[in-house]
Amino acid sequence: MIGVVAIFNPIKVVSGLTGRGDLIGIILAIAAAITWALYTILTKKRISIYGGYVFNFFAFCFGVLALLIILIVTKRPIFTGIKFDNILVLIYMGVCIKALGYIFYLGAVRETSAITASMVFLIKPALATILSMLILNEKIEVNVIVGIVFIIVGSYINFADGKKQERVLKKGVQL
Repeated sequence: MIGVVAIFNPIKVVSGLTGRGDLIGIILAIAAAITWALYTILTKKRISIYGGYVFNFFAFCFGVLALLIILIVTKRPIFTGIKFDNILVLIYMGVCIKALGYIFYLGAVRETSAITASMVFLIKPALATILSMLILNEKIEVNVIVGIVFIIVGSYINFADGKKQERVLKKGVQL
């Protein structure tokens, strides 16, 4: 959490608020984090009953329906921008990135714990930041580097502690 706060840099955000849009963005980001946490917890409770594919299907259907409602309410176009030359990219993003990503994530939740699987998702923004620096030559601020270090160290501690607890439980079962 310290790493996320360091990257988020709340002092800079609050001092840089320029209007209602910034505040709405912050509120939506917090709401997204809360709903993701709820999704992860519900996943852990229900995946053994329904399985990853069924759970993924209904989660995607709910997401598509929610997005459709938002687009209709805000009177935004639904199919504008979809053309033959970008349909392959959309299919790749939908199948490879989203569908397979969530199936693997749900498998990780089923095989480990909701906490361990969520920690991997905390590594993703740090990895994306590092890759943007290496591949795109983007400039990274010091607070972001500090945040990435905290995220990686925290994730390592969590994984190491989880492995240690597994070994203790296995030894206890063997006795």
